Amino acid sequence: MDTRPAKRPGNQARRTPGRSSVRTSQDVIALLAKEFSISANDVMKTFRGCGISPEQDVQEALLPLYREIFSCRLGRFTVYASTDKAKAELLDSQLRGFDEIFVDTAPIIHEDLFLRFVADAYPMLRRRKKRLVILEKTMEELHGLKDNPAKDREVRIRALVRPELIRHLARMGVVRIQDTGSTGIADDHLVSLFSAKRAHESLLLITQDRGLSERIVQLAEMPLDEKDQSPVQKLSFFARLIGRTADASLERKMEVCKFDGEGALLRCYVCPDCGESYYDTPDEGSGMVICQVCYEKRKTTGQIETNTAPVPGSMDVRTPAPISAPSSTAAAPVLPMLAASSPAVTMNPKDKEVVMDEPAAKHKHVDATAVRIRTISDVLKSRRRHRFRIVAVVAGIAAMGVLGMILIL
Repeated sequence: MDTRPAKRPGNQARRTPGRSSVRTSQDVIALLAKEFSISANDVMKTFRGCGISPEQDVQEALLPLYREIFSCRLGRFTVYASTDKAKAELLDSQLRGFDEIFVDTAPIIHEDLFLRFVADAYPMLRRRKKRLVILEKTMEELHGLKDNPAKDREVRIRALVRPELIRHLARMGVVRIQDTGSTGIADDHLVSLFSAKRAHESLLLITQDRGLSERIVQLAEMPLDEKDQSPVQKLSFFARLIGRTADASLERKMEVCKFDGEGALLRCYVCPDCGESYYDTPDEGSGMVICQVCYEKRKTTGQIETNTAPVPGSMDVRTPAPISAPSSTAAAPVLPMLAASSPAVTMNPKDKEVVMDEPAAKHKHVDATAVRIRTISDVLKSRRRHRFRIVAVVAGIAAMGVLGMILIL
């Protein structure tokens, strides 16, 4: 796993427990038995199954980990659900456009973020009949981590109990454990699997691995072969009536995200100038977006005018910004996976105005609450329009039926 720190300081920091007091084992057993409505003997039996001594005093900071153990073994993950309805609406808008949502090993055992995400996404997954896809290779990695002495004790305990939660979710119909017959590591298999599926399905990968995230982002920018492109499909009369377009029905996307400190999603972007990756709020469009540092550097070197504002969706790695004046520091490195597939581009010195993608400007001081409210408002407005179209269609059919009955009589 890539252990490089995140490039942007705005990401959520890892939560570290503060000063913790010590509680007796009897108090902890009684507390957990009351919270999960089980007997004290069942609590002690679960502790022994996880290699925890029920007679030893417990630090207060370990109580969240112990609650994770019982939540996974009893399947009671809904206690981690957020009470913010706006967060649920935002998560719905982020996930509903994907055909398959893959979850890697790292986010499953990273603190309690997987439990928070599943608790928030569970109503949407049931309503839209979607499933989280977890590879059998990922389950094998979890099985290997629980007995690995080189890992932390918390990681080993989470690797022990998470498969029980995953199997419980599979029985509930929100997780699919997929066996693809892979023999190598899960990262390489995910890249090859996404390469085979990306022409026909919209895919999302959730992983905390920065190196794997960069590989998926670069893969999404590579052009499709002609034989892999989907044929043009004709829409029915009713599909056109409710406002669906042929381009939208055939659009395929591939994105990669990670969990922030609260179990929400942050999308991975790769800067085409410096080749570094960073995380920001998920937006539609390409994953190759110039970062704020390179944006300011282009202004300094005179490649763009200082009063030019970024425009969403305007930055593409295959169409770099024209250079207004030669500069020794303005050379932009080309990503290795895209160098062979990117077409040659002729620079036009006369074009001075250059526009760039908005996520670069998001690293300035932007009110995240205002951005979220605008996003949710757009989602609700789209839903109202969709419902109005459906009501209009039903009313029109009913009116035609009544008119037909009058003519017959």
